[in-house]
Amino acid sequence: MMTRAASNAVDLETQAMTMATQAMARGSSVSEMLAVARSVQREGTVIMNIANQAKADALIAYESGAGALLVNNIRNLLPQFANLQLVGIPSNSGEHVHVVAATPKDIEHALFWAAGNSKSQSLGPAMEKYWNESHTTVMHDDKLAVDDPDEETECYDAGVCLCSPEGKKLKRMANKFLAYAKLICPFGSTKRGELRDGKFVVRLIGRPASYEDCIGGEIVDVWCHIGFQSLSPFRPTFMGVRPVADVGELACDRTWA
Repeated sequence: MMTRAASNAVDLETQAMTMATQAMARGSSVSEMLAVARSVQREGTVIMNIANQAKADALIAYESGAGALLVNNIRNLLPQFANLQLVGIPSNSGEHVHVVAATPKDIEHALFWAAGNSKSQSLGPAMEKYWNESHTTVMHDDKLAVDDPDEETECYDAGVCLCSPEGKKLKRMANKFLAYAKLICPFGSTKRGELRDGKFVVRLIGRPASYEDCIGGEIVDVWCHIGFQSLSPFRPTFMGVRPVADVGELACDRTWA
């Protein structure tokens, strides 16, 4: 979804083209048309700067409000995360928390301090133990036995029950999606290759069936990247993404993260 600022920038570009066309029709000079173009470009830059500042302010407000509450709830539920630096991230697909990793400078300071205080603390031995445990080869005879299922049913293969009424409805919806994907990406076409190479992002929208249920009902609106597409069997693997502002690095007008 385009932001208001991006939409305004597109409108400005359209206005610039219109003004340039009119100027050429009136016989205006190249310098006059360049002056008009620079004016429109400056106005577009101002609009984008205002939008970026508004996004930054909204992010700060979220991190100090709802984001801080989310982090506090996670730390209460998972005490082992109490010492991690967590930051709430606004998202259209659930609640997200970013774990702020230590900077290389922080690691350098910690190692320098540990080297100079090896007799008064156990950081060095603890790191050596962790390294050894992380790089120990797990022998076949030492691994935990995993019992294979007696029968790999359709529900087992799908990872969700397809026998219930909700499951049967889900299966019908999935089959419709696969049929539509095959329709727009036929065998041997360029789009089939792009689908296989992970160049497709889809938007899934769900809403209550009746108008009465729409009042107060939940509307699902999620974006998914088809990161891997198996062709036989024809089965996509999705990864949740969200639209973000265009970073100007790609030819398309939409970027996902």
